[in-house]
Amino acid sequence: FSVAIIGTVMIGVVFYIIVSINFSAPRRKEYLLQLTVTGSKHESSTMDKSLQRYCSKVNLVNVKAVGEEGLDTLQLSYYIRLRTENNSPNMIREIKSLDGVKFANLFFDEE
Repeated sequence: FSVAIIGTVMIGVVFYIIVSINFSAPRRKEYLLQLTVTGSKHESSTMDKSLQRYCSKVNLVNVKAVGEEGLDTLQLSYYIRLRTENNSPNMIREIKSLDGVKFANLFFDEE
């Protein structure tokens, strides 16, 4: 009889620990945001404000110079986590409307 009580208590403690550390909670989705910007017109402070408005996490992972020489064109790649996934079209629209932004693409990162 005491083995059953001890076993029940131990299983209850394990369940409590699993629930308290959010073990079963789904991971938040991360996205890859790729931007192509012209350096002469590109305003990084305005773009940073837009990203902070829509994203809870922003991590610049790659900067690549593209295009012909003399043109200061950069391809920027960010890992982002959206605050609200429904706002992704609004974020892309706002970023595309900024001066110097040529292209903006948002990809779901499955890792």
